[in-house]
Amino acid sequence: MENFVNMGKEYLSGQQGQQGGGSLFNLQNVIGHATEHDQQQGAQANSGLFATVANTLHQKQASGNMDQNVDEGMLKNIFNKVSGTGTGTDEEVGQASAVDAFRKHLTGGNQNQASLDSILGKAMSQAGAAAAKSGGNQQNAMDHASQTVMKLAMKHKLNSMMGKSDYSEIMSLLT
Repeated sequence: MENFVNMGKEYLSGQQGQQGGGSLFNLQNVIGHATEHDQQQGAQANSGLFATVANTLHQKQASGNMDQNVDEGMLKNIFNKVSGTGTGTDEEVGQASAVDAFRKHLTGGNQNQASLDSILGKAMSQAGAAAAKSGGNQQNAMDHASQTVMKLAMKHKLNSMMGKSDYSEIMSLLT
């Protein structure tokens, strides 16, 4: 019981540090990864839009105003819908892009090398491209992609602190 209480104290002190301005990701790295992904896909990178989305996410996360609830089953269904039809709302496109970014990193043997910055960058880039292709709002899709990545990352971090150090929650998105 004492160990559980200590883990709770560690978690809460980490949350207080985050609310004081700490962040789980580096803004410049996220923007760089998103820009690089766009360039690899032959698209013209929109660094200004990436910066806006990443900064908004950073402010939300650092202030503690980020909802940490995420339903992997719902995300899997949205990913399958958007992948199958190629269409969806900005929110669905963003969420599907986040799932796809995790899938590519976690199945490519990069489980330990994949940084949150690179996953965020890839998800934002993919969401922006998909929204542009379907006539949606790029910034809105990117916002949803980045928030979905953060929700999954924060949920995994909490699970790790409670002794669950595997990717089972996130890996459930792959099947």
